[in-house]
Amino acid sequence: FKGKVKSWDVVNEAFNEDGTLRGENIGDEHSFWFDKIGRDFIKIAFETAHAADPTCDLFYNDYNFLTDSKRAGIIALVNELKSEGVPIHGIGMQLHLFVWPEYEKLKSVFTEISGLGLKVHASEIDVLVNSYLLHDHFGGMYGVPFESMYGIHDLEYAQGKSYNMIVSAYVNYVPAAQQYGISTWGITDKYAYINNKTHFGYYDWPLMFETTFKPKKAYSAIIEGIEGIDWEVHEAANGWNWRAIEGLE
Repeated sequence: FKGKVKSWDVVNEAFNEDGTLRGENIGDEHSFWFDKIGRDFIKIAFETAHAADPTCDLFYNDYNFLTDSKRAGIIALVNELKSEGVPIHGIGMQLHLFVWPEYEKLKSVFTEISGLGLKVHASEIDVLVNSYLLHDHFGGMYGVPFESMYGIHDLEYAQGKSYNMIVSAYVNYVPAAQQYGISTWGITDKYAYINNKTHFGYYDWPLMFETTFKPKKAYSAIIEGIEGIDWEVHEAANGWNWRAIEGLE
């Protein structure tokens, strides 16, 4: 793939939630590379990838960056690699989130990760709606899980607003020179990994397009987030009020 691939996620999901490496503690999920090489496997992987193609941007990619302990562990490792001159060019922040993510937290995390001086990729974005976070208002996991979100305006609005918050935080709190890009974890709910009851025991619809490829509110919300438009203001003009939906007023 030399000369054909612009960037590569060299190491993916190497950390536990407590900030330690997978395989480092007794009882951890098995890690083949950690078992065989130890913690240096990450350093070796980046050096080997760079030797194979010195023009390729090399990323570390993981999920749950909003978890403080995990994020601290990742940051410590990246700083260690940088101090040793290991070629690492970017961080992939997976954003598998539920509706209504904490916007202030998103802003602070994007700011903190940007402080590493590397490129930042908002990767694997999807927004679950059939989650426990909705149980007070719409049913959700503690009530009766929805069999479809389509046509339920409050759900579509909540998801759209959440996508807009994620993208807006990225655009506004990651310096332009470090913005590597935004990618979703798929295009249509038809092929979403979560839309089959195998993960949480119920269906979900986390992506921009319905199973028929019809655009959802999330589609325009992402575009407007990139363009710097506050979707809340835009939708309020159409009669939506997410604060009222959330019971905040």
